[in-house]
Amino acid sequence: MEIEGTKIVSLGQEPPSGAQVVDGRGGTLLPGLIDGHVHTSLEGLRLARVFGVTTELEMQGYWTPQQREEIDEDDGIADVRSALLGLMAKDGHPHELIARSGRAPARWRRLDAAVGLDP
Repeated sequence: MEIEGTKIVSLGQEPPSGAQVVDGRGGTLLPGLIDGHVHTSLEGLRLARVFGVTTELEMQGYWTPQQREEIDEDDGIADVRSALLGLMAKDGHPHELIARSGRAPARWRRLDAAVGLDP
């Protein structure tokens, strides 16, 4: 397999002259893993990468533009995707976490206010 940057450009061919060759005999090559349900932090993304998780799907997460930039620029941490707000039935989970309950973290109260959910 020939890799240029982050892309596989050929399979089953002789390596080009001067290419760095990695002998992977006896090993297993896996794609990055995806964790489909997390409540994480920047440190959690760093730890995920140690275990081969390259992408996490955040449930009820909120990432500031500054945090998003740090995630995008740091190859040492997993990427994260989020739908931002959870969908729920009336009074269903996670309604107890929303600002009206008085127990929501400050970042969620700010988010609720930004999208017009402020009590």
